[in-house]
Amino acid sequence: MKLIDNIKAMPKKIVGKFFEAQIKEEVSKRFTAAVQNEKEDETWRRITHIKRLRDLSPLKQDKMIKVVDWLYDRNPLAKKIISLPTDFILGDGIEIKMEDIPDKKKKEEGQEVIDKFWEINEWELKQFTRVEELGKYGELAFKVFANKYSGYVMLGAIDPERISKVIPDKDNSEIMEKMVIKGVKDEEGMDIIRMDWKENKMKGEVFFFPVNKGSHGTRGKSDILSLCDWLDNYDRALYTMTERVSFLLTFVWDILMEGADDVQLQKRLDDLKLNPPKPGGYNVHNERETMTAVQPELRGGDFTDFFKLLATFISGGSNIPFHWLLGTGESANKASAKEMSEPIYKQLKRRQKYVINMFRFMTKFQIQTAIEKKMLTGEVEDYPFSVIVAEPSRKEAEVLAESFSKLMPSFAIATMNDFMSKDTAQKLTTMFTTQFGVDVKPSDEEDKIKKQYESKVHEAVEKIYKSLNKKPEKRTGK
Repeated sequence: MKLIDNIKAMPKKIVGKFFEAQIKEEVSKRFTAAVQNEKEDETWRRITHIKRLRDLSPLKQDKMIKVVDWLYDRNPLAKKIISLPTDFILGDGIEIKMEDIPDKKKKEEGQEVIDKFWEINEWELKQFTRVEELGKYGELAFKVFANKYSGYVMLGAIDPERISKVIPDKDNSEIMEKMVIKGVKDEEGMDIIRMDWKENKMKGEVFFFPVNKGSHGTRGKSDILSLCDWLDNYDRALYTMTERVSFLLTFVWDILMEGADDVQLQKRLDDLKLNPPKPGGYNVHNERETMTAVQPELRGGDFTDFFKLLATFISGGSNIPFHWLLGTGESANKASAKEMSEPIYKQLKRRQKYVINMFRFMTKFQIQTAIEKKMLTGEVEDYPFSVIVAEPSRKEAEVLAESFSKLMPSFAIATMNDFMSKDTAQKLTTMFTTQFGVDVKPSDEEDKIKKQYESKVHEAVEKIYKSLNKKPEKRTGK
């Protein structure tokens, strides 16, 4: 048995004797390489191992704000991408008007509260900055300060950089429940204002409006977050190219003097310093001196295509057409420019809808607070109002208006000839009015039409009654 074991072990002993040095060397190499790779990768993590990619880390969130601020102040393209949507979203500005209701007193009181809320918070001017910052930082936050006597609400803006974290509702991750501010002892944070459907009222102490946030994320992100590096690269490349051009425009005089010693060379240099060659001047010398203007040869091809490629990538990433972003049409004509503008108008409409709901939410909170402080009576629903803002595309509004004016007579004729029901005609009309940004419900409109009709009938009856009971005028004459 022992003999058999020795026979089996012989190949291992022979391999170990003849290849021991090579094996040790190979093991040493592989071990060193493995250790080096571990050191190189120790600061990295696999993307599949990251538990939560929906939010940036607190440090990266703060860094994003700093980078965006830096680009906004120093990069013209970044500033344009951030500021241009605001002009289309708000146009000449937002107005909030009370809708027509039977109780004229309530309408006047409600409008007075809304106007005061607008005036206290200086929304007439600040709305443009706020909407721009919504896209710039990806979120807006306002601390609520309600007057305990009048119920008027003043909003205190919270710098996004001061927000430590936002905590979602434990039962619904889409709803944000708490906001924790840096440097504040209250670790639980402030309650984010939201609708409590059990009590049918808004509760909380701070407004929070994020954009570019996933359903299960907690913080908003800047509109240019994914473009920051590319905008910076475009800026650097352009600066480098400008520097290169300045070098290409420079030149030096190369003077060759045959047989001259150091003293003669120095004397000639001093003469040239006192009387340098002038443009269009003359330089007379013998065959022993040669003067040549030498320019630097910084080899490199035409970078136009590269800059166009980079700008096109930025344009596509921001969804802003190339001719909007850089102010040059190049191959674009009127027809193609119109087609290229369609996606950005859709995006602007979506952001405009968000902004309208943001102002509607804050205004409802103001009306609710005024009711709680007895400034207004009844319920929030008793004070319907509209947030009025122009369409992002005026041309689209013109096309809608033209279509509306042509179709309305057709609806009327179809209804009169029993080709279409009145209800269907109202729904089609409502479809057009919603395109203008006016939210209309057919059932509500029907009630309003009935009330208008009853009011007109009442006025007509009163006129007839007055005319019948009117005393005859006394006629005088010969």
